[in-house]
Amino acid sequence: MALVSVRSNKMRSLLTMLGIIIGIAAVIAIVTVGNSMTGTVTDSMSGMGVSNITLSLSQKSSEDTSGTAQGVTLRRFMDSTPGADDLITDEMLDEFTAAFPNEVSRIDLSQEVGSGTIEKYGDPETTITATVSGSNAAALQAMEDDTPILAGRWLDDEKDAGRQVAVVSEKFVEQAIGGSNLEAVGKSFTLNINGFLYTFYINGVYEYTENVYASMFGITDDDQIQTSIYIPLDVAKTIAGADAGYQSVTIVAANGVDVTNFVDTVGSFFASYYTYNDTWTASASSISSLVESMTEMLNTMSLGISAIAAISLLVGGIGVMNIMMVS
Repeated sequence: MALVSVRSNKMRSLLTMLGIIIGIAAVIAIVTVGNSMTGTVTDSMSGMGVSNITLSLSQKSSEDTSGTAQGVTLRRFMDSTPGADDLITDEMLDEFTAAFPNEVSRIDLSQEVGSGTIEKYGDPETTITATVSGSNAAALQAMEDDTPILAGRWLDDEKDAGRQVAVVSEKFVEQAIGGSNLEAVGKSFTLNINGFLYTFYINGVYEYTENVYASMFGITDDDQIQTSIYIPLDVAKTIAGADAGYQSVTIVAANGVDVTNFVDTVGSFFASYYTYNDTWTASASSISSLVESMTEMLNTMSLGISAIAAISLLVGGIGVMNIMMVS
C-alpha cells in the first residue's frame, strides 16, 4: 500500500523526500565545513611553529601601589622602548642554553632593517623592492626544509660576521641581477635603504615560493613582488642602528618537550634578570596555547551552528509530518 501510495502521488512524495534530504544534507554540510575549518586553522597555526616560544620584553605595571599620604596614586612615565641596558643579552641566552641543554633545540635571532630598492635588471626606470633583515645561522638553516638553497650557501655566524654578504631569492635574481642562480653567486648589488646605499655580495640563492596573500590581493606583476633578503645579524644591527641586545627572541623547544609547561620555565628564568629593573621585564608565550584556545573556540562555534541546523531539520520534519497526517 505504501509503494502504491508513493507511485500514485509522485509530486507529493518527491516534495516530502526533498524536504528531508535537504535538511539532512544541510546538517552534514555544516558539520563537515566546521570540522574542515577547525582542521585548516589548526594546521596553519601549527605550521607557524607549535614548539616555538617567543621571549619578549614587556613593561611592568606603570602604577605605584604605595600611593601618597593623601591616597593619591602616583604614575610613572616610562619610556616606550627599552634602553640598551634593558635588552636581552647574548650572555643571558648562553646561560639559559647551558641550564636547559636538553630542552632547547635552537634560538632564532633576527633584526629587521626595512625595505631596500634597486633598479630592475634591463630596465633602469623600474624599481624593485625587497625586505631586508638580519638573522643568525640557526634560524636560516632551519628554513632549509621548506626553502632549500639552489646555489651557494646560507650564512654562517663565524665566517660571515661583519661581511656585506646576503642570501637572496631566485625571484630577486630574476628581477634585479639577471642570469642563472649559479652565476649570481658572488655578484654584487647595491640597495637603497632609508636613503643610504649599501653594497652586498650574493652568498646564496634560495628557492622562491609564491606568496598566497600576494595573489589574493591581486599582486600578479613580477615587478611588484617583494622577496626577503637575509644578511648577517651584526651587519643588520649596524645598518638599523640597533643596540647589541634583543627585544624579542624565539626559542625552539626540542622534540618531546611539553611546550605548555616549558613556557613558564622560560618566563621565570629570564624574568629573574629583571628583578631590580623598575620598568621592564621578560615574558614568554607560545603558539601552542593559542592553537588550543582557537581549536576550542572553533569547536564551540561548530557545535552552535550544528544545533541551529538540527533545530531547522526538526522543524522541517514536523512540517512534513503534519502534511502527511493531513493528507
